[in-house]
Amino acid sequence: PAGRKVGTKSYAAMPIKYNYTTIGCINISSRSLHAFDEDEMNLLEIVATQIETAINNANQAEALKTSREDLRESREHFRLLVETTNVIPWEADAKTFQFTYVGPQAEKLLGYPVEQWYEENFWLSCLHEDDREKAANTCATATAVLQDHELEYRFKTKEGKTKWLYEM
Repeated sequence: PAGRKVGTKSYAAMPIKYNYTTIGCINISSRSLHAFDEDEMNLLEIVATQIETAINNANQAEALKTSREDLRESREHFRLLVETTNVIPWEADAKTFQFTYVGPQAEKLLGYPVEQWYEENFWLSCLHEDDREKAANTCATATAVLQDHELEYRFKTKEGKTKWLYEM
Protein backbone atom coordinates (compact mmCIF):
# COMPACT_ATOMS: atom_id res chain seq x y z
CA PRO A 1 0.00 0.00 0.00
CA ALA A 2 2.70 2.56 0.87
CA GLY A 3 4.52 1.84 -2.38
CA ARG A 4 1.40 2.45 -4.44
CA LYS A 5 1.04 5.93 -2.93
CA VAL A 6 4.43 6.89 -4.36
CA GLY A 7 3.88 5.11 -7.67
CA THR A 8 5.74 1.81 -7.14
CA LYS A 9 4.87 -0.63 -9.91
CA SER A 10 7.67 -3.21 -9.50
CA TYR A 11 8.98 -4.59 -6.27
CA ALA A 12 11.55 -7.33 -5.49
CA ALA A 13 12.88 -8.65 -2.20
CA MET A 14 15.52 -11.21 -1.22
CA PRO A 15 15.71 -12.72 2.24
CA ILE A 16 18.81 -12.33 4.40
CA LYS A 17 19.37 -15.41 6.52
CA TYR A 18 21.44 -16.36 9.52
CA ASN A 19 21.62 -20.03 10.53
CA TYR A 20 18.88 -20.85 8.02
CA THR A 21 16.52 -18.34 9.61
CA THR A 22 15.37 -15.21 7.80
CA ILE A 23 16.52 -12.20 9.81
CA GLY A 24 15.70 -9.52 7.26
CA CYS A 25 15.45 -8.77 3.60
CA ILE A 26 16.84 -6.47 0.98
CA ASN A 27 14.22 -4.71 -1.15
CA ILE A 28 14.23 -2.80 -4.41
CA SER A 29 11.37 -1.01 -6.06
CA SER A 30 10.65 0.89 -9.27
CA ARG A 31 7.98 3.10 -10.68
CA SER A 32 8.21 1.14 -13.93
CA LEU A 33 6.21 -2.00 -14.55
CA HIS A 34 8.33 -5.18 -14.93
CA ALA A 35 11.41 -3.11 -14.17
CA PHE A 36 13.75 -5.91 -13.08
CA ASP A 37 15.24 -8.35 -15.53
CA GLU A 38 16.97 -11.63 -14.71
CA ASP A 39 20.43 -10.03 -14.39
CA GLU A 40 19.15 -7.50 -11.85
CA MET A 41 17.43 -10.23 -9.86
CA ASN A 42 20.64 -12.27 -9.89
CA LEU A 43 22.54 -9.19 -8.69
CA LEU A 44 20.02 -8.70 -5.88
CA GLU A 45 20.50 -12.33 -4.88
CA ILE A 46 24.30 -11.89 -4.91
CA VAL A 47 24.04 -8.79 -2.71
CA ALA A 48 21.75 -10.62 -0.27
CA THR A 49 24.18 -13.56 -0.16
CA GLN A 50 27.12 -11.21 0.49
CA ILE A 51 25.22 -9.57 3.35
CA GLU A 52 24.45 -13.02 4.79
CA THR A 53 28.12 -13.97 4.52
CA ALA A 54 29.21 -10.76 6.26
CA ILE A 55 26.74 -11.31 9.09
CA ASN A 56 27.77 -14.96 9.47
CA ASN A 57 31.47 -14.03 9.46
CA ALA A 58 30.92 -11.32 12.07
CA ASN A 59 29.01 -13.74 14.30
CA GLN A 60 31.66 -16.44 13.88
CA ALA A 61 34.40 -13.93 14.68
CA GLU A 62 32.56 -12.91 17.84
CA ALA A 63 32.04 -16.55 18.83
CA LEU A 64 35.74 -17.26 18.24
CA LYS A 65 36.71 -14.24 20.34
CA THR A 66 34.42 -15.41 23.14
CA SER A 67 35.81 -18.96 22.92
CA ARG A 68 39.37 -17.66 23.13
CA GLU A 69 38.50 -15.52 26.14
CA ASP A 70 36.78 -18.47 27.82
CA LEU A 71 39.78 -20.70 27.11
CA ARG A 72 42.20 -18.09 28.48
CA GLU A 73 40.12 -17.74 31.64
CA SER A 74 39.89 -21.51 32.02
CA ARG A 75 43.65 -21.92 31.61
CA GLU A 76 44.31 -19.15 34.13
CA HIS A 77 41.88 -20.72 36.59
CA PHE A 78 43.53 -24.13 36.14
CA ARG A 79 47.02 -22.64 36.51
CA LEU A 80 46.04 -20.87 39.74
CA LEU A 81 44.39 -24.02 41.06
CA VAL A 82 47.39 -26.21 40.32
CA GLU A 83 50.02 -23.72 41.42
CA THR A 84 48.40 -23.10 44.80
CA THR A 85 48.27 -26.76 45.86
CA ASN A 86 50.98 -28.98 47.33
CA VAL A 87 51.67 -30.66 44.04
CA ILE A 88 54.37 -30.05 41.49
CA PRO A 89 52.84 -29.77 38.05
CA TRP A 90 55.28 -30.46 35.27
CA GLU A 91 55.57 -31.25 31.61
CA ALA A 92 58.48 -32.93 29.88
CA ASP A 93 59.53 -33.82 26.38
CA ALA A 94 58.50 -37.47 25.88
CA LYS A 95 61.64 -38.28 23.88
CA THR A 96 64.32 -36.60 25.97
CA PHE A 97 62.55 -36.50 29.35
CA GLN A 98 63.75 -32.91 29.70
CA PHE A 99 61.32 -30.76 31.66
CA THR A 100 59.56 -28.12 29.57
CA TYR A 101 57.49 -26.74 32.46
CA VAL A 102 57.80 -27.03 36.23
CA GLY A 103 55.37 -25.32 38.58
CA PRO A 104 56.75 -22.71 41.01
CA GLN A 105 55.80 -24.79 44.05
CA ALA A 106 58.69 -27.18 43.23
CA GLU A 107 61.07 -24.76 44.94
CA LYS A 108 58.80 -24.40 47.98
CA LEU A 109 58.38 -28.17 48.40
CA LEU A 110 61.83 -29.46 47.46
CA GLY A 111 64.13 -26.44 47.68
CA TYR A 112 65.50 -26.42 44.13
CA PRO A 113 64.92 -23.31 42.02
CA VAL A 114 62.68 -24.00 39.03
CA GLU A 115 65.52 -23.17 36.62
CA GLN A 116 67.54 -26.08 37.99
CA TRP A 117 64.79 -28.54 37.01
CA TYR A 118 65.49 -27.75 33.35
CA GLU A 119 69.08 -28.99 33.61
CA GLU A 120 69.89 -32.27 31.89
CA ASN A 121 69.31 -35.34 34.12
CA PHE A 122 68.26 -33.17 37.08
CA TRP A 123 65.36 -35.41 38.06
CA LEU A 124 67.44 -38.59 37.84
CA SER A 125 70.23 -37.07 39.91
CA CYS A 126 67.80 -36.22 42.73
CA LEU A 127 66.17 -39.65 42.93
CA HIS A 128 67.20 -41.78 45.87
CA GLU A 129 69.79 -44.26 44.57
CA ASP A 130 67.63 -47.24 45.61
CA ASP A 131 64.68 -45.90 43.55
CA ARG A 132 66.51 -44.43 40.55
CA GLU A 133 66.56 -47.43 38.21
CA LYS A 134 62.96 -48.51 38.89
CA ALA A 135 61.58 -44.96 38.56
CA ALA A 136 63.47 -44.28 35.33
CA ASN A 137 62.43 -47.62 33.80
CA THR A 138 58.78 -47.24 34.84
CA CYS A 139 58.58 -43.75 33.29
CA ALA A 140 60.41 -44.75 30.10
CA THR A 141 58.35 -47.91 29.57
CA ALA A 142 54.98 -46.23 30.15
CA THR A 143 55.88 -43.21 28.03
CA ALA A 144 57.07 -45.39 25.14
CA VAL A 145 53.58 -46.91 24.84
CA LEU A 146 51.77 -43.63 25.67
CA GLN A 147 50.40 -45.07 28.90
CA ASP A 148 49.61 -43.13 32.06
CA HIS A 149 51.43 -44.38 35.10
CA GLU A 150 51.69 -43.91 38.84
CA LEU A 151 54.93 -44.08 40.73
CA GLU A 152 56.13 -43.57 44.26
CA TYR A 153 59.78 -42.82 44.95
CA ARG A 154 62.16 -41.01 47.26
CA PHE A 155 63.58 -37.67 46.20
CA LYS A 156 66.51 -35.79 47.74
CA THR A 157 65.66 -32.19 48.66
CA LYS A 158 68.17 -29.37 48.24
CA GLU A 159 68.75 -29.53 52.01
CA GLY A 160 69.71 -33.20 51.72
CA LYS A 161 66.53 -34.61 53.26
CA THR A 162 64.58 -37.41 51.64
CA LYS A 163 60.92 -36.91 50.73
CA TRP A 164 58.54 -39.49 49.35
CA LEU A 165 56.84 -38.33 46.16
CA TYR A 166 53.84 -39.83 44.46
CA GLU A 167 53.75 -39.23 40.72
CA MET A 168 50.65 -39.69 38.63
